[in-house]
Amino acid sequence: MRLEIKNLSAGYGPIQVLQGLHLRVEPGELISVIGPNGAGKSTLLRTISGLIRPTTGSITFDGKQLEKMPADQIVRQGLIHVPEGRRIFSKLSVLENLEMGAYTRRDAIAKDLDDVFGLFPRLAERRIQKAGTLSGGEQQMLAIGRALLSKPKLLVLDEPSMGLAPLIVRSIFEIIQKIRSQGVMVLLVEQNALQALGLADRGYVLENGRIVLEGPAKDLLASEAVRRSYLGESLVH
Repeated sequence: MRLEIKNLSAGYGPIQVLQGLHLRVEPGELISVIGPNGAGKSTLLRTISGLIRPTTGSITFDGKQLEKMPADQIVRQGLIHVPEGRRIFSKLSVLENLEMGAYTRRDAIAKDLDDVFGLFPRLAERRIQKAGTLSGGEQQMLAIGRALLSKPKLLVLDEPSMGLAPLIVRSIFEIIQKIRSQGVMVLLVEQNALQALGLADRGYVLENGRIVLEGPAKDLLASEAVRRSYLGESLVH
């Protein structure tokens, strides 16, 4: 099972945001995509998950072509997108939000709910609480937990650390690493380049809708261009 993107271009109306992208995620990998604001990172994920139709190129996952597949069918293939901004159902309880993640399933979810509560003890404590009253970090945990109820083969995460305190960010990244260790492929888009590349097997640098660098994460961390543009003073710590 793998995700392979070839010559992908996509955008909004006449505006082309992505131009000729090539990207792949191999079985068991955690791949990070880094880049500045406006580079096209969220557009890339929205195109992969079927929310935007590409103008050119192909997206293949587990041997199936996704570029013309409806978004709900892509979810059924096991490609699950946690969008930027979490998009939780604020008026529903934590438990109801999690149950929404299992809407495509016909099997029992009790064990998977227990697994999510084991991964996120805070959610277990707040299972009957309205999701809109949770802290930002708890809402991010809920968004990831909801995605896990869909039984992802590939988990696509868009800026999971955005707006969170450093201690919560560390916890979120530890959880992403645990999810990956359970055999789930992960495609992670992040502005926090040091954290993202620290987790990843390989990485891609996206600028102005194009991949400008790619390679093993440790090589990107050592790259002078990446150090200068994305890591800055954090390298000395």
